[in-house]
Amino acid sequence: MSNTKSFILEILTPDKMFFTGEVESLEAPSLVGSFGVLKNHAPMLAVLKKGKVKYKHGNEEKEINVGEGFVEVLPDKVRILVEGCE
Repeated sequence: MSNTKSFILEILTPDKMFFTGEVESLEAPSLVGSFGVLKNHAPMLAVLKKGKVKYKHGNEEKEINVGEGFVEVLPDKVRILVEGCE
């Protein structure tokens, strides 16, 4: 898939790597409201609240339920660490 608009997304729980792959966009719930990420986003750290994480993977838009956790955003990678997800 590698294209200029994508970045790596990793979603990890204490038990496993739930997802790793290239995505074009991400929306996640933080304590101060939802936020979106595209490639080359400014680096940041945020606390995630329980809710839905949405991301575009290829031609599909996916949605998963996540527990509380943290997100690290870098220009070409986003790492989500959560208690659990489904």
